[in-house]
This record gives sequence, structure tokens and C-alpha cells, in this order.
Amino acid sequence: MSAQPRDQAQRVEAATWTRGPVLVEAGAGTGKTTLLVERILHLIRADGARLDEIAAITFTRKATAELKERVRRRIREAALEEQDAQARARLQDALENLESARISTIHGFALNILQEFSVEAGFRPVLGDVDEIEYAARRDAAWRDWLAGALGGEDARLRDFLEIGFSATDLEKIRDAMLDLPELRENFPRARGASPGEIHVEIEEAFGAWADFGESHCSDQADKAFQEIDEARGWLEGLSGLSQTELLRELWSPGFKLNKRVGSAANWGDSKEEGGENLKHFRGEYDRFLQESAALIAHEMLTGLVPLVRGFAESFEGEMREAGLLSYQDMLFLAAKLVRENASVRGRIHEDIKHFLVDEFQDTDPLQVELIFLLAGEGDAADWREVLLDDAGLFLVGDPKQSIYRFRRADIAIYHEVREKMKALPNGRVLHIQENFRSTPGVVDFVNEAFSRVIAHDSENPDVQPEYV
Repeated sequence: MSAQPRDQAQRVEAATWTRGPVLVEAGAGTGKTTLLVERILHLIRADGARLDEIAAITFTRKATAELKERVRRRIREAALEEQDAQARARLQDALENLESARISTIHGFALNILQEFSVEAGFRPVLGDVDEIEYAARRDAAWRDWLAGALGGEDARLRDFLEIGFSATDLEKIRDAMLDLPELRENFPRARGASPGEIHVEIEEAFGAWADFGESHCSDQADKAFQEIDEARGWLEGLSGLSQTELLRELWSPGFKLNKRVGSAANWGDSKEEGGENLKHFRGEYDRFLQESAALIAHEMLTGLVPLVRGFAESFEGEMREAGLLSYQDMLFLAAKLVRENASVRGRIHEDIKHFLVDEFQDTDPLQVELIFLLAGEGDAADWREVLLDDAGLFLVGDPKQSIYRFRRADIAIYHEVREKMKALPNGRVLHIQENFRSTPGVVDFVNEAFSRVIAHDSENPDVQPEYV
């Protein structure tokens, strides 16, 4: 008879606690999928839940297929062993309806919501997803057409952007940000609308601060470094009347460059060391003046493009939706928007789905958290942080050390926020599963000893590096 794992009590509680939400922190090789399977089995057999009242969300389609097959095998085994007639009937019913079970990726879950409530979401009834290759092909074709029209139009902002030295790749980065972050699209930085003359005044003020430093720290105006202030001032005065594009070009490749080999430290301080430091600062501040002045104009040019590229993003999304196709990010954004703004839809889904199980929670992005928490919690709050979770059928499994998908918007800060929220709830549970079945104890102990020193938790910045658990 094999010995039970050291954390068996936590495993049992993870599978059976249904009086409030549960967060299970479980490392690689500890049997996370088994926990999910046992949780689903318990909900059906002992808690009386129907299979269609359970939503199990995984990270990949491969993980979805594996989870569904393991649930099938475990329910089949349990149905053969079950003595209670009612529990056995529930298990057999679940087995017969397993193909329609709500076991999917988060994107598949979001798409199902939009398909079920297509009228409320404002879509045609036939709605589907588009794979990344087809999406990129459609996007690039639409982009080429839009770019040709924009470059040939009357608005010169796009032409100026490219002529000044920015590349098509830079422009595509703005486009991709607009498409990938639809929920933030309206909050992108906006142009101040400052005229070239107003910008030139601001540049002169920055220049004045640099010149003032030289005048207050140099004791000999015959010093060659000091004399360059007048030369630089003459160059700057010659920029008056230039357009934004011309100003930026001049600042990126200035007609006047400071000669950093001239100047005597003896004229810049009471001691040679102090004078050397002041002279070094004087030279460095001129470079900073150029950089900050260029950034000032570049910001105006970049933010001036935002409305143009936003127009492309909205137009392209409209074409995709008209064709009944959604990108993965669209699915999340639109499903979250629907349940946030439509109380009736949220209530109907909440009524239908009593239990939400989420795997790989450390890789969940803000939209995914919002969607799940709005549906699992009670109340009509529009902010997921304000929904009531005291009795929520919410089960999350994650390993903060494995949060590596920041480039896909996974946010370890949200994970920590949710964990603290769970801890604060009277019926909430935060459980730790540590027994590893994938490696031998000697290997696990060595790895833990070595990496617990490297992966050090920073208590002052907990959202940067998680604890080693």
C-alpha cells in the first residue's frame, strides 16, 4: 500500500471545500490536473452539481483535451464503484454528456458566451474564431490598403512620421498596441495640440536652464566650454519658425554639437575635482537638453498618429465582426464588456454556471480575471474587485513562480491581489500543494535548496518576484 503524500490534508480540502472560493498554489509535478479532476468528481458525486453547471478553464487546447479525457476516465471509474443510486445516476448522466461539458480554454469560453448571447452583443448569430495565421494575413492585407490611402491623403502626419526617420515597423507597433489592447484604446496618450512655436518656447526654456548652470558655475567667461553657450544659442534661435518635423530633424541631428574636449576644470569649481564634476555635468546636461527636446516633439508626433491608427483598428475589427470572425483578444474584450455592461446576461450565466475552475491562474491576464470574477461573484458591481466572493464557487490553481507570460499580459500583481482577497474572506481558502510526483526526493530537495537562494522574495516589491514555494 503506497503512502499518502505529506500534503494529503490540503489535497482533500482542495477537492472538497465548497463553502467559499479556493486558491491552490501548486508547483510543477504536484498533480494539478488530478486536483481539477477530483474537484469536478466531488462536485458531481457529493455536491449534487450537474456537469453543465461546471466551467473548467485551461490554458491550451492540448490541456483541455487532456483534462476532458481524464475527467471521462475518472467519472467512469467512480460510476462503477458508487453505491449511492442518486450519485451514480449523476455520474452516469455526466458521462453521457461529457462532450458538451464546459471544459475549454479561456478564449473558447469567451467565444461561447458571445455565440450564446450574440444578439445582446450586437453580432450576427454565426460567430467564430480565426487562427493566428489567418488573422495576421487579413490584418496585413487591410493594413496595406489603409496605409496606401493614408499616405496619399491630405493629412501629412503619417508622411511626416516616416520621413523624419521612423520606420514602418515603428508604425506597426502602434497598430498592434491598438489591436491587442482594445480596452485601453481610448486611454492612449493624446497630443497636446501645441503649435511648433509653442514647442519652440518650451525648448528655449529647457535651453535656458542649461545655460544658467554654465553661467552660475563657470568663473571665467573666456573659458572655451562656456563660450559654446552663445554658439548653441545662435543655433537654437535659427530653429524658430520651423515645422514640428523640421524641428525634430534638427534636434536629432543638431547643426551645433558641443565640443567636449574644450574647457578647463579650474574655471568650473573651487577645486580641480569639483570643477571636473561641474564641467562633466555641464556637457551631460546639454545632451539631455537635446534628448528631452526631441522627445517633446516626438511625443506630439506619435500621439498625433493615435487617432489615425485607432481608426484603422476600429475599421478592421468592424470588417472582421461583419465576417463573423474574432481574434483571441477580441473574444476576451467583448465577452468581458458584455458581462460588465449587461446585468441580464451576467445574471443568466451566473444562474447557469455555479462553479468556475481555472488552471494556470498565474498566467491569467486582466481581461480574463475580470470575466471570471464578474461571473463567479455576486452583485452587479462593474469592477471585478468589488463583486462579492464570500460563497462563490471559484476554484483557482496556479504557481506564481511559473508566471512567465508577461508578454501575453499575465500580471503577477493581479495574482497577488487575488490571493490576498482570498485570504481575507472568512470562507476563502489559500492552500499549498508541494508533494512532487515527477522527480525523486533527492532531486527535488537539491533543486529547492539551490533555487530558493536564487529566487528570493522581495517583501518590499512582492509584485516583482513571488515567494519560492
